[in-house]
Amino acid sequence: MYSKAWKITWNYKTLWIFGLALFIFGGFNFGSGGGTNYSYSGNKPANQSLEQTKNVLGASTQLGDLIGPIFANIPVYIYVILGIEFFLLIILMGSIYFIGRAWANAGLIAGTDAALSEKKLSLSEISSTILSKVKPLALLMLIPLLILICSLAAIAALFGILYGLRAIDQPSIGIFIVEVVSIIAFIAGIFILIFVFIMLSLSMIFAQRLVVLDNLSPISALKTGYSYIKKKFWWSILLGLVNTIFTVMVVFGVFIAILIVLGILFLGGLLTFFINKSLLVVLVLLGILVAIPFFMVFFPLANSLISVFKCAVWNQAYSKTKELFNG
Repeated sequence: MYSKAWKITWNYKTLWIFGLALFIFGGFNFGSGGGTNYSYSGNKPANQSLEQTKNVLGASTQLGDLIGPIFANIPVYIYVILGIEFFLLIILMGSIYFIGRAWANAGLIAGTDAALSEKKLSLSEISSTILSKVKPLALLMLIPLLILICSLAAIAALFGILYGLRAIDQPSIGIFIVEVVSIIAFIAGIFILIFVFIMLSLSMIFAQRLVVLDNLSPISALKTGYSYIKKKFWWSILLGLVNTIFTVMVVFGVFIAILIVLGILFLGGLLTFFINKSLLVVLVLLGILVAIPFFMVFFPLANSLISVFKCAVWNQAYSKTKELFNG
């Protein structure tokens, strides 16, 4: 499986474009006072004049006096328009992210599937093939985000309950029981959430292929992907761990190479500093000229190759799981 994945990664360089796009749109592929009242109980001035406040705050207050009227004179509808524009900008950037990532994922999956069948690949042909898959794949990618938002809202609600209970001045046995239950529910919820996201991540791997290769809807693909994972759970976990370890090793190797280069430049800089200071400047410029292409070319390219390799591995795993499931 891995030797075939590496052969596809090296021989089908068209797939590197989709891996690079995936890198561009996604980046490189985890004091409470125990109910104390915190209000100030000391001597507090009842009527503090504006002049006294200026004497305390100094220049910052004077700057606030200068800037304050500027914002105060801006009409409310300007703030409303700016808020709407900011909201629309977030939607636009989010749409670009999801559509771009869906296109890259669909291209990798479809292209790798064709490569496994030893077909010739072209960027235009793959792009035309996956055009109808981008929208359902983008919608599929939204599901984990919605689950995450709902989970964070539930955790925030539990925190709110706990904070509200601890703020009560006269606790009772009922409040204590509710507080203990809330803490237990919070801890249990964390473990459940971790398990759910493990299952969801693995299900998404197969669901993406069901959308691209088998034309399933996002919900149907996710349900079918989950049924695949239930049947091959430990095998999928092991495969995911191997792919993750491989990725970490590659990234670690890249950073080790960076440290070696920086170490050589550092030692060279120490030697040249005592021999010729002008040579030190040349060495620093040379290091910059080497580092810039490395981070702008080699790092994205390495990530692209890793994405293609992992996609080829998971495509083969999907085919075998599908045969087992249908058989």
